[in-house]
Amino acid sequence: MYKIVTLLLLSLLSPLSFSFGGLGHELVCDIAWREMNDNSRAEVIKILKHTRYATFAESCVWADSIRENNDYKHLKPFHYVNVEKSATKVISGAVCENKGCVVDAIAAYSKVLAGDTLTAREQGHYSSRRHEALMLLSHFTGDVHQPLHVSYALDWGGNKIKVRYQGHNTNLHNVWDSGLINDGIQAPWREAGAELAEEITDTDRTAWHEPSPLVWANESLAITRSIYLTLPNRGNPKKLKEDYFNSHFNTLHTRILMAGFRLARSLDRVLNQPPAPVETPTSVTP
Repeated sequence: MYKIVTLLLLSLLSPLSFSFGGLGHELVCDIAWREMNDNSRAEVIKILKHTRYATFAESCVWADSIRENNDYKHLKPFHYVNVEKSATKVISGAVCENKGCVVDAIAAYSKVLAGDTLTAREQGHYSSRRHEALMLLSHFTGDVHQPLHVSYALDWGGNKIKVRYQGHNTNLHNVWDSGLINDGIQAPWREAGAELAEEITDTDRTAWHEPSPLVWANESLAITRSIYLTLPNRGNPKKLKEDYFNSHFNTLHTRILMAGFRLARSLDRVLNQPPAPVETPTSVTP
């Protein structure tokens, strides 16, 4: 079983060095790989031949690796969705019209993988290359399940909220992107992914079957609202409680499992459609 860090080990934790775009996304996609059907795995293998990645899990970090590449800067808003601080619900369209957001991006890249035609507006926003659509859909499915990717523009999804967590000065977003997961998963992604996937039960599969990215976003918003309610009122940085990991890791752990399962089901749906031809690939190296 992967190692859940106990209070006795908290003082020995490694620095906050990885993002959810690394270990977290590899775990989500490794779980999905194990949950998807054989036809989907075969199609993913075929599509990955048009990328530089040897495994599906590793391809899921591509969307973060190209953030500073000018050819892909338009993708930045697709990693998240912002709402007003007073909002209790994400309403698609109302928050995604101008630059796009994670909810609409998931829908668009699902269409690309299924071989469906994008609308004129979508064609101006989203890549029609299937190998890019696979990597982006998979990455953004992970993003929308990380609560603080469904958050508030005012503080950049918690990036502007300085906190002290386990002896490190960081920010709230980084705690949820990397701090909790690196403290709770003490194994390489392949080993940890296998163990996490074994935790998913048939009861979970029934409970998590919801296919709508908008519903996933609203689940994350509800968690985000509870995260903000438990923040200290004072301090810069705000000192998180000593039991913050123990109080919140299970929530993120469950979101990773849900994201992996739901990504698998999404790929089963879209890849079992008659696929559009895969174009001669352009380089995806940043």
